[in-house]
Amino acid sequence: RLSGEIEGLAGLLTRHLRGPSASLLPTANAAAEELYPEPVLLDHPLKFDHFYGIHKLASVPVIDGVYNFRRVNKMPLFGVFQPTIEGIEHVLIYLKSQGHQQVTWANMREEPVIFVAGKPLAPREPGRLNENVDYLFSIEEIELESMERRLKQDVQEQIKDLDGDFHYYHQNDSMQNVE
Repeated sequence: RLSGEIEGLAGLLTRHLRGPSASLLPTANAAAEELYPEPVLLDHPLKFDHFYGIHKLASVPVIDGVYNFRRVNKMPLFGVFQPTIEGIEHVLIYLKSQGHQQVTWANMREEPVIFVAGKPLAPREPGRLNENVDYLFSIEEIELESMERRLKQDVQEQIKDLDGDFHYYHQNDSMQNVE
């Protein structure tokens, strides 16, 4: 059971990267609101987007809520696996402490991600909880943004309908998916 604010990645980054030197790629698009007026992915369970053994870079320390944080050959270009909200805050604090005055955050995901109580959750096909949803590959920015907004709304309605209860899957240390 999770409680707390539900947020889509675009909204989260806009909130955390606001200010005159902040930018967000891709930019929010008002037209995205129009694409999914009805619920989306209702038959797709949500899964916490972290799992046992997620951190693969042995030479890089784990930052709380962030895995595989790395820098590209002394360039001001960094990469990270899907962080938690707290992890995004840690990365931004770290970058600022290193003298970076401007951050451009580009999300390369091809599926909607929403944050519930700070945890990133993504939809999965029933019976295929360890795989990305295939038919979302090559999804356009405006579609993804609209789907994310709609998914956020759908989850908020589900929580309201279930009196605050919300179910999602996560992978335990034994690599089993549990609700």
